[in-house]
Amino acid sequence: MADRRQLEAELAKLDTRLADERQAVSVVRRQLDSRPLIPAPSVGAAWHPEAHAVAELRVVLAARRDVVSRLEAQRAAVAARLEQAKRFNQGSN
Repeated sequence: MADRRQLEAELAKLDTRLADERQAVSVVRRQLDSRPLIPAPSVGAAWHPEAHAVAELRVVLAARRDVVSRLEAQRAAVAARLEQAKRFNQGSN
């Protein structure tokens, strides 16, 4: 029973972190979307002043999405363990 409560608590923590990270992805996505489109550089053209900021935002967005993916995998694993614990408890009653 204690194991089940621990799993439920862990699942709740993961849900909270996942919601926070998804919100962070939305914020970065909106920041990226608010930047002006940068034309493709032509030969001899100067570097666009926004290009560095856009590149940084893309890196941050990719990192945040990676965190979301890892948290989703962790959550799925914990949910599976919780389901298994519930079945085990039902079988022992």
